[in-house]
Amino acid sequence: MAASEDDDLLPLDTTPIQICGAAVGRLAEVWDQIAGRTGGGQGRFIEEVFGGIWRDGNTGQEFEAEIRRWDEQSEEMRPLGILQAMFVACAFACQGMKAQESDDLNRAWQYTSRCEYWLGIVVGTWSLRSLQGDSENAFAKMGASARHRENREMKAQVLAWYAANAGTVGSKDAAAEAIAGKLVPVKFRTVRDWLKGA
Repeated sequence: MAASEDDDLLPLDTTPIQICGAAVGRLAEVWDQIAGRTGGGQGRFIEEVFGGIWRDGNTGQEFEAEIRRWDEQSEEMRPLGILQAMFVACAFACQGMKAQESDDLNRAWQYTSRCEYWLGIVVGTWSLRSLQGDSENAFAKMGASARHRENREMKAQVLAWYAANAGTVGSKDAAAEAIAGKLVPVKFRTVRDWLKGA
């Protein structure tokens, strides 16, 4: 029997909730792949991202607006646009599910279509990055770098303070005591470790 054009169509009983649910599952898989390469967060997409968007009522349109301004991001953050695309797809999935629950099937299918569009961008982008080996490593390093930027900035503050006040404090221990929890919100041991080479 020859295949007909109708063989590629969704079954008549497929719903936006089913499609959006499958899309969220696929987004969670990609999230876990990214998290596994950048050092954590695996298994947390459904609870933290999907759950947060569902509870807060964020819309795909809001996240799309952020993507439109993505070129304003710092160079360090730009490669993380795939995560923003994941938020867009997830938000449209939530909207599609909620619209079906409200019996607004026309809007539910519109949101489902937008969810699938953004899911395609996410999967395609991640597939390309995965095939590019070294750039995947660079992506992981950029994520780690962005995650640790605040610590680097605090360490720089500590070292600058110590350079300016080294003559007035008796020791590095005394300096760490004066700095910890006051100049920067970190413990004595962390400040003391930062001062080792100063």
